[in-house]
Amino acid sequence: MLLGFLVGEERVVKTSSIFVRRSSDLAFNIGLSALSFLAYVLAFKLTSYLPDTFKYAGWIYLIFLPAGTKLICIMLFGIWGTIGDALALYWLATEFLPNGTTGLWVIYALTSSLMTFFAIRFAMKAFSINHNLSNLQLWQLPFLSLIGAGIHGFITILVMVKIHLLHPTDYWTSSFAIVTGDFVGIFLVLMIFSLVTKRFVTHLSLD
Repeated sequence: MLLGFLVGEERVVKTSSIFVRRSSDLAFNIGLSALSFLAYVLAFKLTSYLPDTFKYAGWIYLIFLPAGTKLICIMLFGIWGTIGDALALYWLATEFLPNGTTGLWVIYALTSSLMTFFAIRFAMKAFSINHNLSNLQLWQLPFLSLIGAGIHGFITILVMVKIHLLHPTDYWTSSFAIVTGDFVGIFLVLMIFSLVTKRFVTHLSLD
């Protein structure tokens, strides 16, 4: 069990009980959305500093770190993480899709966030992963990355074609590009998250 190995079963239970106990606290849930918002924006800004070698076209990167932060926030925070990610996407879309309209930005943000939400919920159910990630295992990470990237990538690009943000002839190339970027970004962020958490808990145990 990945999270159990990283933070210990007792800590997992305590963390889970905190989320269950405060799940009805609106201010707490808004805080989760705000955390998801900040994580996505920061990851996007980091991605924007990557060399042009990793940029497919415009806003499509072959290493897209926000896909990873979005996945983790949705896995941990559920719909509240999805709300934060959608708000971040809307805000950023006004920058990388400057010719769009408010309606198009809303459609893009909601489609992207909800597709990831449904993809991850499907994957968690398929692998019987607990909502507190206490039984998440290392071998599941590539499959979560592939499912999250695939469903999100192909459907999001399809919607963008339908609302005329992309030309239909660019569908397949753009879809594979965004799926590649999401897969790499998700896998990298999940691995970094695992390593940092393990190091942090090891440091605490030494103290």
